[in-house]
Amino acid sequence: MMGIRTKVLSHSLEKTTVAWSTGLRQNGLVHVHFMEPQAANDLIGEFIAIRHLLFSTKVFDRFPVSGEGHSFSLSSEKSYQIVTGARKTKNIVPYARFLWTDMAGAKIDIAVDDGWIQSAIDGPVLDVYFDHYNHTGKITYVMPDFGKVQISPHAVERYTERNTDFIKAPRRSLMRFLNKEGFTKTKMPDSVLKHKRMRYGPNDPVEVWTYPESGLYLLFVLKDGYKELVTIYMPDLTLVKERQAMHRRKTHRANWLAAKEASKQASKKKRQIRIVL
Repeated sequence: MMGIRTKVLSHSLEKTTVAWSTGLRQNGLVHVHFMEPQAANDLIGEFIAIRHLLFSTKVFDRFPVSGEGHSFSLSSEKSYQIVTGARKTKNIVPYARFLWTDMAGAKIDIAVDDGWIQSAIDGPVLDVYFDHYNHTGKITYVMPDFGKVQISPHAVERYTERNTDFIKAPRRSLMRFLNKEGFTKTKMPDSVLKHKRMRYGPNDPVEVWTYPESGLYLLFVLKDGYKELVTIYMPDLTLVKERQAMHRRKTHRANWLAAKEASKQASKKKRQIRIVL
């Protein structure tokens, strides 16, 4: 498990100082500088620090593609509530959103032990300068066939639903799929294109790509300097429906076997009671 612990040590109108640690080897301070006063800059500063450590500093020597296998121990109940959705403060949520979208599947809790903080204070210092656009947008990935890509949560959902295999880690699986080489650009039927434009906007140009024999079609909206994967669809849903039917049969059988075993155990317990009496 790759974990980051953070603790806000101090904050003012101009700067928030966040201590961080990944264990015995790596720790230090992040100074998040604000050019203009920001409300709740202690919470915003903590989320910016985590994002910077993950995707800019790359404290785990990799560019994370999903939250599976990661954990984050946050400073306070307030930070935790923002991530879990219990607190919906509009000006803070955009800075934390990457934790439940790009890092979906990560374990989130509140830091209890503070024995590591002194080591962090004595460690190296990173300076990060507040940038609303860069610190609230989706994470940008670089793919062999597509270049710079951002991925919407809806695309991950559709990939899971449209895939004929059962997927334990959807986002990680999708990232492996997108990193393949051999995608080809194709055309979308006019009827489908009309529907997609109504949903995702008529003004932004779109591209459709597919991978040979996958049966999956990827719809990208072209943005300024990158593509956003907004959805994945499959014109022929026969295989998907077969998979869903198989899953229903397996679930039904598993429930039936569990109920049968529970009934068997209950009957056995009753016989034991009669013997004792």
